[in-house]
Amino acid sequence: MMNTMEDISKDQGMNLKHDRHTNIRILVEYNNDTTRSDICSLIKEQPEMEAAGETKNSESTIKRIEQLHPDVVLVEIDMPQSASVASIRRVTDTYSQVKIIALSPYPDTQIIMEAFNAGASGFLLKDFLFEDLEHSIYSALANKFYMNDTSIGFVLKNLLNKYPPSDVPDFLSLLTKKELKVFFSILQGASFINLAKEMNVPVNTVVVIRRQIVGLMVNLYSMKEYLS
Repeated sequence: MMNTMEDISKDQGMNLKHDRHTNIRILVEYNNDTTRSDICSLIKEQPEMEAAGETKNSESTIKRIEQLHPDVVLVEIDMPQSASVASIRRVTDTYSQVKIIALSPYPDTQIIMEAFNAGASGFLLKDFLFEDLEHSIYSALANKFYMNDTSIGFVLKNLLNKYPPSDVPDFLSLLTKKELKVFFSILQGASFINLAKEMNVPVNTVVVIRRQIVGLMVNLYSMKEYLS
């Protein structure tokens, strides 16, 4: 019997705060100096996080991992089949305890697919908020996947295009009225902040619903299947 949305949300658990006694050490790889510096500055403002270091390319990232022993590495991917994708695979194969969050300015389902298949735990597409970055880090440390709204929109569209129409109603039938609203709004490119205002609910409610939808998808279709 297929699980309901409520069952899946209970299985996933929404409390992603880590229970460690040390700060989360984060290494940031981003080619643009200003963007990289901005991300590090945001991380430094968080009491449970530490910007352990910065790099501009995948070659130096490997060396810095060996030196700094980060918990999480943020990696920019600027094109399909890039050196960064190979770097993610090398890191996850060699340092299995290190979690990877992929960052990309380009809306490309192939990039999303390659990042997850290489071992990334999260994917943030273009103008993400720090809340997205924070959620992705805690999700990765809890061995969960995370994508921001724009990334999810592309994946959902790919899912609808990939599977026969007869399979889609089975997926949609598991969603409540609010969840369907979030689902189709994401497909149309709505941000969760604007969506929260439209639905007259707290922003965190939309964040949780979005996470539940992704969790349901992961349960119904393997990541590799619905991204390929």
